[in-house]
Amino acid sequence: PHGRAVAETGWYYDSSTDEALTDLDLSEYSMLIWATGEESTDDESFSTAQQELLRDYVADGGTLWVSGAEILWDLDEKGSESDRAFAEEILGVTLDEDNANATVATGVGLLDGLEMDFGTNAPYPVEYPDTLASEHTVIAQYEGGATAGTLGNGVAMFGFPFDAIGDETAQANLAEALLPALVPDYVPPDPEDDVTADKESHRLPRLLLRDLKGCNTSPMPVEGCLIFSLLALVRRQRRIP
Repeated sequence: PHGRAVAETGWYYDSSTDEALTDLDLSEYSMLIWATGEESTDDESFSTAQQELLRDYVADGGTLWVSGAEILWDLDEKGSESDRAFAEEILGVTLDEDNANATVATGVGLLDGLEMDFGTNAPYPVEYPDTLASEHTVIAQYEGGATAGTLGNGVAMFGFPFDAIGDETAQANLAEALLPALVPDYVPPDPEDDVTADKESHRLPRLLLRDLKGCNTSPMPVEGCLIFSLLALVRRQRRIP
């Protein structure tokens, strides 16, 4: 879903499993899209090594789009002191409530008018969407006003999985609004322009999902296998002089 939504906005990306993060040169990328679905403490939403790399990446001007239903339960409620520090200092959030008891979030501010329904036609049930506590700008709320999404310091954080939104148009609209806010100076390359520094970086590769205990069915794993981490990477724009 992330790849389709990103592509529909005219942006270009690479993709990788989260385990491969340590093998990548993150300086090549303007933004990382980190999706954990319902990954929680058993699967580790952000390992210690990944946290260290992302701290450096953000400090160097990189931006993050993060979504998942159990991230703060893992980092804040059940995590170590360093996990909680990463959540608060890098993601800009702490856990308000473990379960929003909601299947719809409504956009405010940047996402005003956008309905993000992760119950109807969702590819898997989202059982415990996090509600967020943050000093960052609120961009999505659950029914009743609890915070579902925030934006600040180059990081967008959602307490529910983007990939569970059942409406592809809503996914595309979210991406269309969010990507320019995170990388405001990005200009998609002109297909007729041959001055691109690295043409391979402007292909649209397939998303690579982690093989979960043999759950590598296609095109979509069965419900019990839909706990994954996806890392989509938007390349920094490079042109030859």
